[in-house]
Amino acid sequence: MFRNFNVSETTEHLAQAVKIVASLNPAANIILTVSPVPLIATMEPRHVLQATTYSKSVLRVAAEQTALAFRNVHYFASYEIIAGTGAYFAEDRRSVTQEGIDHVMNSFFKLYADSTGLQPVSAKMTGPDKFTGIETQPVVCDEEEFFKALAAAEM
Repeated sequence: MFRNFNVSETTEHLAQAVKIVASLNPAANIILTVSPVPLIATMEPRHVLQATTYSKSVLRVAAEQTALAFRNVHYFASYEIIAGTGAYFAEDRRSVTQEGIDHVMNSFFKLYADSTGLQPVSAKMTGPDKFTGIETQPVVCDEEEFFKALAAAEM
């Protein structure tokens, strides 16, 4: 049965996950963010825009409360960078432009990269990874592609 968690439930579950990570690696730092990509559908009897606003709000508050509660948890503002102005959404008002992705990734690496020489990598890049040599594939983060693949697998 589908049920949306509220802020308290989401924060509680997130805190449990942080504690599990800490039990496995006490030195681990955790960076939380909220995806700016709106929902494509909802299981609730309300408009998808209302469901999106609720979901993003719950996640953002839970991330903030968790970052305040744990010294090793940090929040990165990818949601705010993209949704704050709306300038980085494509014409469909759902997809994020490559310019927006680059802005987010460059901001992330400015804040969190250390002296290892890590650099932002475009989601569209393919070929062997320069650190591992493993062949990479384009990143797909889209519910529509997921549902197409699921439908094809069920045939």
